[in-house]
Amino acid sequence: MKRKLYRLLFISTLLCTVEFALRALAQTAPNLPSTTLLMCGGAEVVEARLVVDQGRHRLQETWHWRPEESAGLPTKMMRKFVTTDDCKTVSGGKEVLITSSGDAVALVSHETGATLFYAEVKNAHSADLLPEGLIAVASSNDPLKQGDRILLFDRRTSEAPVFELPLEAAHGVVWDRKRQVLWALGGASILKLRIDRSGPKPTLVTENKLSLPAREGHDLQLAADCSSLYITNTKAVFKLDPDRLEFSSFEPFRGRGEIKSLSIQPDTGQIAYTQADPGVWWTYTVHFIGPEYEISLPSMIYKVRWAAH
Repeated sequence: MKRKLYRLLFISTLLCTVEFALRALAQTAPNLPSTTLLMCGGAEVVEARLVVDQGRHRLQETWHWRPEESAGLPTKMMRKFVTTDDCKTVSGGKEVLITSSGDAVALVSHETGATLFYAEVKNAHSADLLPEGLIAVASSNDPLKQGDRILLFDRRTSEAPVFELPLEAAHGVVWDRKRQVLWALGGASILKLRIDRSGPKPTLVTENKLSLPAREGHDLQLAADCSSLYITNTKAVFKLDPDRLEFSSFEPFRGRGEIKSLSIQPDTGQIAYTQADPGVWWTYTVHFIGPEYEISLPSMIYKVRWAAH
């Protein structure tokens, strides 16, 4: 009886020691690089973790957003998200911004999937969260001439833009926290914009306008340390030095065209990107550089982004 009691006490002490060690390790271990991707292109946004299974890379779904399941999104807006064309985590991963070429933008909660803000935006192609609850959206080409502009919203009020700025074939917006400016990509130019709060409503003021090395600007991304901007078009990928305002070729993509999106993992430098399949604007493949490999998907996607959590 005593031997059994001693054995139980020994096991209990051992388990407590292991638990304490694991807690200490969890508190002192550095944050591991994110291995989670956001993908969009159809009527949903999917988040998936990159895993290795029997020596092969694959994606394991961990979260998804569908408009018909999202509390707070009016029924009339749901059908506008059948062609999502950009998705990015904001607010430290707590929220996701989603745009659709079906004329819509939404800010959703990552925890619940509920819609926190929405607006009808003609041919919306990209959005980003600015300080003090502002949201910038790129509205691209529209046959009724209601696009080709950058719209500014206050997230507290859906469907009510506070400012509009013309930009032909607007395709991308990213907030530069280091310089406190908004970069906006159009078909032939990129704008450096500052927020002006001197009036009754915030506005965007153009500080610089640069012509692109080649037309048809498509995707715009900012390095995690704000040191470079990355711009894709149908034939190439360029880097822009945000201080010198000089363009250069982005060497990992030399000879690769039709890049619809790229995203650089801030900790490892690994690049995830999508390249349009021949004759269409979408793909069934996610490509990686550093190391280089690809993952085939069961359904089409348009853009891929590393998620922040």
